[in-house]
Parts: sequence; structure tokens; C-alpha cells
Amino acid sequence: MARLDKRVPLPGSDDMASSADPSPEIARAGSLQPALPAAGNAVNGRGEALSPDEVLAGYCRRVLLRQEVEAAVRARAFLESAGMRWSAASDLPIGLLDSVIYAREYVGQAGISLADWKRQRISPKLDGCLVGPIRDFSGEIVTFWARSTNPESLCYLFRDRWDRRPIAFGMDELSPGRPSHVFLVERILDALILRSWGVEPVLAFARRFDQVLPEAWGDLAKWGVLQATLIPVGPEVPAWVLQGARDQARRSTMRPELWLIPPRRIAPNLGRWAAELGKSAFLPWIREHRVPLLGRQSDVRYPTTSGKHPGPGGNSSTRVGKTAREAPPQAVDSASASPPNEGNPSGDGDQGMPPRTAEREIYPKHGGPLDGCFCFD
Repeated sequence: MARLDKRVPLPGSDDMASSADPSPEIARAGSLQPALPAAGNAVNGRGEALSPDEVLAGYCRRVLLRQEVEAAVRARAFLESAGMRWSAASDLPIGLLDSVIYAREYVGQAGISLADWKRQRISPKLDGCLVGPIRDFSGEIVTFWARSTNPESLCYLFRDRWDRRPIAFGMDELSPGRPSHVFLVERILDALILRSWGVEPVLAFARRFDQVLPEAWGDLAKWGVLQATLIPVGPEVPAWVLQGARDQARRSTMRPELWLIPPRRIAPNLGRWAAELGKSAFLPWIREHRVPLLGRQSDVRYPTTSGKHPGPGGNSSTRVGKTAREAPPQAVDSASASPPNEGNPSGDGDQGMPPRTAEREIYPKHGGPLDGCFCFD
């Protein structure tokens, strides 16, 4: 049977032109396939053989950045319309799966066996989807996420369960600097958009804030996070999501100081909002506009962070006084940072907001939470 080749450049039409169109040289070249590595060349900087996961991640990243196929061009246009700074894409853990057939050829040339490829469980239904790795604190790939480039689709697919390992997407970014303050968003794409504009570190739970379990807040604290600022993206965030997040966080006996940017303070286009503020002005803006999610938290217990990787299993803790906390961008948990009630579910920041309908929900697959079936296959 003849193999259907989907790797055809966009037609040269003024109506279809965009900033992501391929160059004339690429358009004339016709259907191009990324250069395959020589067998046995899939090694890291230390000369160690790359895992099948790393090879697949590298392939998808190369397809997106090379912009040689129609799907990659569409993906770039989608990412830019969502607010991502394309010039920073090469520094982000994101790629595109153009074709499972071509991906199989690529990993085979890299020395990955057919059995190892089958264990990747990569389905043809992922053709044309954005794909990226999810790593744990040490940098090891735990699973992959995938998302359609259709702007109307908010469904994320995941290859394996990862509701507890790692705690959130982006945990590997905490390892080098061990920051004591992090930004938290719901969607993986929102985290990548903020990172493209220099906002760091950003973690994504890949679920609504009210679905974050109490244990996750405790694990963040055990990894040395003292403060976390929640950024609920989009004006459709209803009061019950924020109230649910408060209820879940209060059930945790150990958690960072939790702060909130009221939804009405955030522009609909996250990337444009971050770009207009600029990297240097972002933290001062957060300092001025964020409000406490739970109120004063001087009674919350924090873990000690001795050793390179304390890990979620650590159980030693100590009380950290307000003067000892060095978590930017604000060291005092005070409600005076913003007008009263603005971060409260009953405040004007959330009144009149319609609930998220099922088709606009954030869900891994079939509308269920992360404890359901959400595999690629």
C-alpha cells in the first residue's frame, strides 16, 4: 500500500501567507524529512546512549524548529497566536510529531529497537500534534504530553500516569537554582508561553487549581518552595474553582505561602500580557497586584532543605518566621497588596463569571481528572 505523505509545504498564496511560512527554498524543495542520525549516534554530552524517550523528544523538537513541513508551519502559527515568543521556542521543551511513520524511521536509525519503540505507545492519532516531555526533578522523562494545534481544542493527552511523579510540569527547572518562589498555572501551554517571555520558574499542574490535591502542596514545600503565586488564565475562571483551590490547600498540613493574581487582572492573551509588562517589570507587577489566597499563614510548617535533593519523602520540618523567608517577589504575606476582596470568591473579580462548560474544560481525556484513563493509545 502506498504511504500517504502529509509532509507537503503550504501553497504559495498571499491569502495563506503568515510569519510562519517556509522560505521559498523550502517551498521549492517539496516534501522534506528531517535528517536522520546515523545509527549509534544517539548519545548525550557524556557519551551515554540516549533513552528512547530522549530520542523521540529530540525528533519532535527538530521537526517543529526546522519548519519544513505543513504541520510545523501550522503549529508555529498556532503558538504565536497563543502568545508564545517564537524566538525562544528553541529553549523550550516542545516539539511536533509530524508522522508516526517518520518518527519510527528516525528512532530506528538512532539504534532504538522495534520493541523499545512499541513501548513508546505512540498512536497515529497524534500526527500533527504538539508533543513535549514531562520530566521529574532529576530531569528524567516520566511521560509525554500532546495537544492538538486546533485552537478550539483544550484536550491534553498523556502517555502515562503522572499525578504524583512529578508534582507538576516544569519541576526539572527547579533543580539548578532551587528557587523559593514559583508561578503556578493550570495549562502546560500557558507555562511554556510565560517561559518564552522570560518568566521563570513556572509550573503547570495540567488540571484545574481545585483539582490539585493537598499532598501536592505539601510536596512543593518539601522541595524548598516557600511561596507560590497562582495565575488563573482567562476571564472564564469561576469562583468555585478558586474556592476549591482554597479548600484543597487548607487540607494540607504543610504548604508554601499561596498567592493569587485575580483573574480580571490578567489579559486574555497571556503572551501579549507578559510581553507588554516585560521581563524586568513582571515581578514588580506581581508584587503590586497579587493577594493572599488563604490569608496570613504564619502557622504553616515548612521543611528544611538540607542536601541537594530533599525529595518528597523528607519529613523534617521547622517553622520559618516571616523575616527569615527569602521568597521573591514579596516577603510579607499581607492583604494590603491589593484592594479588599479582589482575591475572594465573593469579590467583584469573580462575580458574574460563567462556569466553564464541558467543552471548554481543562481535562486530560474524556473529561475526566488525572486519575482516569488518558493514555495515547
